[in-house]
Amino acid sequence: MFTTDLSSGGLAVRALFSTDYGTTFGPTQTLIEVGETAPDLSPLSARSGPTLGALPGGRGFSAVTAFDEATGTSRLLTATCSAEGPWEPAQETAARTGTVCLQPQIAADSHGHLAISVYALDLHTHLMDVLLFCSRPEASGGSAPRFLPPVKITSAPFDPLRAAGTGATVWLGKYQRLAACGYDGLHGVWTDTRSGSTQILTAVLGF
Repeated sequence: MFTTDLSSGGLAVRALFSTDYGTTFGPTQTLIEVGETAPDLSPLSARSGPTLGALPGGRGFSAVTAFDEATGTSRLLTATCSAEGPWEPAQETAARTGTVCLQPQIAADSHGHLAISVYALDLHTHLMDVLLFCSRPEASGGSAPRFLPPVKITSAPFDPLRAAGTGATVWLGKYQRLAACGYDGLHGVWTDTRSGSTQILTAVLGF
């Protein structure tokens, strides 16, 4: 399990590790600390939290996005642990300038493939795409996952400001998901506004 601290725009991912199926837990470990998750883009909210999942062999995996206001750089940070623990220090999986990445989602299959999807908001056009980062077991060599350059899931960018209003901000909702569906297969789901209204789109993808 893990908790987050969203005060002052920051975030800390903390985990409790159990080796007896949740009967008892060890001490709290801080996996990732982020000073800022996203810039203030009012009326659009680009803040998001972390994601947590299981990898083959009982390993754990967590991902979160961070933003550096001074350089305009968005980073994707990841942390892993073995079946016995503890969690390894967080590493930078990707960095993009002029873009805000948010709402990471993860999926893994029994063969050791791992994928992360994120919304990617262009700070110049304020249009959004969905990106996919993939790691293959042969590329990682049994160590921490190594991700290939991202591929774009969306065939065209869309305007998140067309999403339904929620009062003070415009929010697409937390409806992005990613799931493994058979060998070498992924199924992505996200909210999209390219039609002029809020729609749920899906795509069958490959690792």
